[in-house]
Amino acid sequence: MLKLYSIIYDGMFIKKVEKMKKKIFTTEFITKVGILAAIETVLATVGTLIKIGPASINLALVPIAFGAIMFGPLCGGLLGLLNGAIILADPSTQAIFMNTDMFGPWCIFGTILVCLLKCTAAGVASGFIYKLLMKHDIVAITSASFIVPIVNTGLFVVGACIFFNPALEGLLASVFSFNFLIEIGITALLTPAIIRLIHVMQSKSNVSATVVEEEPNEEK
Repeated sequence: MLKLYSIIYDGMFIKKVEKMKKKIFTTEFITKVGILAAIETVLATVGTLIKIGPASINLALVPIAFGAIMFGPLCGGLLGLLNGAIILADPSTQAIFMNTDMFGPWCIFGTILVCLLKCTAAGVASGFIYKLLMKHDIVAITSASFIVPIVNTGLFVVGACIFFNPALEGLLASVFSFNFLIEIGITALLTPAIIRLIHVMQSKSNVSATVVEEEPNEEK
């Protein structure tokens, strides 16, 4: 998993000036987003199996934060949209939130809107937060990582209060307690750690390449 992150990283910290290209949908951008999307799909699938109370843990917030930080708000938004679609397709989501007998006909529209909006907005917000604070790397990365689970959970709670009745009181309590704390802990700690580790790996790789290039000259 870390090796895949390293591939898509591609020395972005070393060449910050080249990070934002004029053409957005380049082959390189699409490839890296595709790799992140694959990682996200695996983590999202695994996350649906980890439940504390009625709600599952969204492990896919990590690649969303990573993509938003490294490739901007558009990448974060696309990955968030994919995550929302995966959550929407989850049978447990449909069984709980699309129960028209319990919540009425508006619950289908509300479920689709909330699932797609909360994850997409989280990715976009993370990308913009990083861009605003990018002169201070540690602060920018940490803040952008924190904002993903905060926006994701916040919009879920708002949507639940608008479209669903108090029957979800237990679910909201679960989201606000263990689930939210676990998600924010995983995303806010793991994302900066992955970026930092890849940064170190890339730096060592560049140093090794420089040494190899200088050795033939020394022999001469």
